Amino acid sequence: MSVATRSLSASQGWFGLKFLSKKAIEIVPFYNRAMSGFKPLATRHAWLRRAPIANTTVNVSSEGHSVLMGNTSRCEIAKQLWWSSGNVQPPEDRYALEIFKFACTHAHVAFDIGCNTGLFAMMAAKTNRDLKVFAFDLLPEAISLLIENILINDLADQVFPTLLGVGEPGRMTIPISLKTSSVPTSLSTDFEFEQGVKVRIASLDSLTPFVPNNVSVAMKIDVEATEHNVFRFGAGFLTKHSPDMVCELLRRSQVTAFEKTLSGLGYSFFLIGPNGIQPKEHLEPHPKYRDWLFTTRPERFDHFVDRVAVA
Repeated sequence: MSVATRSLSASQGWFGLKFLSKKAIEIVPFYNRAMSGFKPLATRHAWLRRAPIANTTVNVSSEGHSVLMGNTSRCEIAKQLWWSSGNVQPPEDRYALEIFKFACTHAHVAFDIGCNTGLFAMMAAKTNRDLKVFAFDLLPEAISLLIENILINDLADQVFPTLLGVGEPGRMTIPISLKTSSVPTSLSTDFEFEQGVKVRIASLDSLTPFVPNNVSVAMKIDVEATEHNVFRFGAGFLTKHSPDMVCELLRRSQVTAFEKTLSGLGYSFFLIGPNGIQPKEHLEPHPKYRDWLFTTRPERFDHFVDRVAVA
């Protein structure tokens, strides 16, 4: 979810120098091996993790499951996981992944809305081999890298990537490849570009045909503060399927636009922190922790509750 989330800006590419440095390190012998010596320092110095890594594959582990994430030279998430030796950090991000995986053990179908290069989607598939995961993202290059990850993990029969936004129906133009040093970890429907491919934005309600009747659904939502449109155009889907949801809320998220809707459908709210989940009466974006659990079955997640924080 919030792993390595960065905004789309000119500074992301060091004004073009980072792109050139990435080209250079691909021909430097043993570059990644030399950089591995700095991993202990990277846990304390975030700036070090911005250094480029030559293209390689990372084995990412999570409570008995693992997936391969490729393209560390382009995928920011894979690069950050390389620096942490395949362990999801910080702890609140690890909990968000674990909670989504757990929700998927009870599901037949999962939606990963804002999937990027597929960490959550693939981990969910590895957790439940009968699960079908539909992964949606606005970024053409993210979907391209996700397809590569699906193939190297042999998950083509479980994870189905689609270049699609979910929210207020419409279309937006997005370049096939953005001129940044790495693929942005998120992009919202608020962005607009002059040139590129037309990407469709579909309502959550329109995705109902993906889900057969009488099956359980889990969802992960990471749409850069546009989740109000996901829920605004998805009330029918939520009413029919009552999915357990892990949702990122940024400080600019318009929670007043959907809190009443979710409460009316029987949802309970839990903030995901570094020690587990904390029940909350109302939705209020946290200054540090971004991810939330929305569920109509709170008892199912009792073992994730942060007992110290609640006391």
